[in-house]
Amino acid sequence: MKAWIAVLLALVLCLSLTACGDSGVMSVLAEEKEEAKPEVEIPAAVLSLTEEDEILLNGELKNGVYTNRYFGIRFTAPDGWSVSRLNDDAEETTEFFSLRRAYEEDMGGISFMANPESFDRYVILSIRALRDDELGLNEEELVRRNNDRIWEINKLFGEDRGPALETAMFAGEEHPMAFQISDTVDGETLYVSFYLPRGDFVCDISISAPNGTLEQMTALFEKI
Repeated sequence: MKAWIAVLLALVLCLSLTACGDSGVMSVLAEEKEEAKPEVEIPAAVLSLTEEDEILLNGELKNGVYTNRYFGIRFTAPDGWSVSRLNDDAEETTEFFSLRRAYEEDMGGISFMANPESFDRYVILSIRALRDDELGLNEEELVRRNNDRIWEINKLFGEDRGPALETAMFAGEEHPMAFQISDTVDGETLYVSFYLPRGDFVCDISISAPNGTLEQMTALFEKI
């Protein structure tokens, strides 16, 4: 639908500029295209990555098990779950996906999703560079910073709500987490996020855990 709207707008623009001649129309269209595609800012930490770094940051997805030795975690999907890399829908891969490309294509990082067929129980892991205002922050500080960001966004839409800070067992250890409860027709669903920083990068882990299954969901992770 958006593509058709863009075509129609271009046609209207061309019709309204016929008096300017073909060169004038092409010039205006070129300027519009340039303005519509802002330059993507790629973090310096991403630009300096070697191929070896990229492979390590990507981790490995095989037989429903995602292992990331850079962040020291392993996720094992339950039977019946599928796991895929959202950037390119790869379900089983040892090939790395360029983090620089992820930023150039406005993906914001490399993301894997477990159980994408479900709307109420899933896991998303995203590897990205820390933003300038996040550099040097520990896990709890990252949770607070991101919670504040979400609260600010919600207030812009007139909603006085947002995630809170809690702690929970994750990968065999207690970690700070952002959490928010949502009422559904089938009960309550917890939406939680953990932030695992290392160096200039962070692994954001989001979990949807319905009806008291948070412990069960976090148990899918182990420290390596």
